[in-house]
Amino acid sequence: MIKYSKSDDELPHENPEFDSRLECFFNGDPIPPKDAVDFDVGSRIEEFRLRDIEQFEIAMSALDDLDCESPADMITAKFYTCAYDPDEEPVDRIYEAPTMVSRYDKCFARVRALEAQLEKANPNDAPRVAADLKAANAAWDIEKERGLNDRFRKFHLIDGWRSGEGRDGYNTARRTKRSEPNTILQGMSEEERKEHKRALGRNREWKRSKKKAGWSDDQIENGLRERLVLKQA
Repeated sequence: MIKYSKSDDELPHENPEFDSRLECFFNGDPIPPKDAVDFDVGSRIEEFRLRDIEQFEIAMSALDDLDCESPADMITAKFYTCAYDPDEEPVDRIYEAPTMVSRYDKCFARVRALEAQLEKANPNDAPRVAADLKAANAAWDIEKERGLNDRFRKFHLIDGWRSGEGRDGYNTARRTKRSEPNTILQGMSEEERKEHKRALGRNREWKRSKKKAGWSDDQIENGLRERLVLKQA
């Protein structure tokens, strides 16, 4: 058997059974079977669990010792997208509202408005609001399905073009009797509105006289356009 002198430092693997097996290996003798190691995993888990419970109880007792009779000061949280600088003012972010609201957005806004209205409704109005909310949810479900359809997405883009940069051209293409849009009367004074009505009457009389004279529709339209240009000049 391998011996160690007492003057040597004790090795961490010093074990009589290990030394005996090692000596048999080098001598060519049969190596005796290794004794089974009794290692209880469950006891170790229970030990860790009890240790965690003890540490938790210590932390809770420390919190209980604090003076909690007065409420803590309110703290306003600020979030920054860059490194925090206490001397720098937070940057206000301005997000532009969408230029066009889709059908889905309209249905979503209606559902949320009816939900808020239902919470505040009295017993007499609650059934009516609940029915409106049910219909709004049904319409919202339809728009959810349409949002996944390429065909309806294309329709949404077309509507956006018609209400935006293509509005003038689209409205012009829809006119069949005139080439100019209607005059906006909202910004006119009372006297300007009266003069505008008198001018329309004079144009109607001029067109009627040219129609009796045998002019075609194209001739009347071109002549009326020249007449308006001469008046504005």
